[in-house]
Amino acid sequence: PDLSRYAMQYDLKTNELQAMCNYATQSGGCRMAILREALGDQSVSTCRHCDICKNESSTPPLSPEKFASVTAWLN
Repeated sequence: PDLSRYAMQYDLKTNELQAMCNYATQSGGCRMAILREALGDQSVSTCRHCDICKNESSTPPLSPEKFASVTAWLN
């Protein structure tokens, strides 16, 4: 059977998932601008409201003990 359609769907979904992960972990550009570009907006500018534009961390800092606990749980 021809499974090329499934391979194309797999590639598409894998690329979408990678884009979501990149969005969540990036720190180099306005999050709203990234979303607007992804949706095809031609005139993108920074929002001045997201954590990146405000130069704020989107996650609270973790203590070394908590970080070690989370790392151990993930592994």
